[in-house]
Amino acid sequence: MNQILAALAAAARSFFSGRMMGLVLWPLLGATAFWWVVAWLGWGHWQAMFQSFFTHLSTYGWIGTHTLSWLGGTLAAIMLTLGSAILILVTALLITSILAMPAMVNEIARRHYPALERKHGGTNRGSILNAAWAVLIYLPLLLLSLPLWFLIPFGGAVFPLLLNGWLNARLFRYDALAEHASREEYRQLIRHDGRGLLLMGIALAAIQLIPSVTVLLIPLVILFMPVYTGLAFVHYALARLQTLRATAPSALSVRS
Repeated sequence: MNQILAALAAAARSFFSGRMMGLVLWPLLGATAFWWVVAWLGWGHWQAMFQSFFTHLSTYGWIGTHTLSWLGGTLAAIMLTLGSAILILVTALLITSILAMPAMVNEIARRHYPALERKHGGTNRGSILNAAWAVLIYLPLLLLSLPLWFLIPFGGAVFPLLLNGWLNARLFRYDALAEHASREEYRQLIRHDGRGLLLMGIALAAIQLIPSVTVLLIPLVILFMPVYTGLAFVHYALARLQTLRATAPSALSVRS
């Protein structure tokens, strides 16, 4: 836990450098533009689907068609708004993990880990495949969990926290280590420190979620969190890699 807190603090310090601030806006702009077009094309259809679902619920037929239609429209607007905000954030995280992480890794390694050898265990193809696989798992789970946000107490906090925590870890652990770790080192870190990486992802998801409860702060979360998340994972992963090499240099040199 101390290492996670140290990485979060180091990421905050790194974030306010001029180079990192330059990486903040364009993932947000790209994600917002993409999902704005999607919402413009499909909002009416999705809202009509929710309204139709509630209108035809025989269990609640005693409420009345007009009330059910209003209820369906209201819940549709709430769920689609929350879902859109999450999807914009996820897309910004995705853009950051694939395109901005190399710049973050180079900057942090130059400043804080200049002696850490680069073994180039990851590739651009591996980064894209890792991101695609993470999103393909995440999106269906997100859609399936949306009704549970309203049916289970605190579901609106627990499910996004766990899902986004897993996504953060899955997206950024590969890119944080791709330049410096060998394939064997990467596998060892995932095997022995997978729990720490997941806890880091959940901690960052909590930082994303808590301000979002106010709704008004959602734009700020979407604006700053992708780059901050990437920085935190780079600091944490490179520190863990340095520790791994210091504790088992001979075994790793043979396997690399």
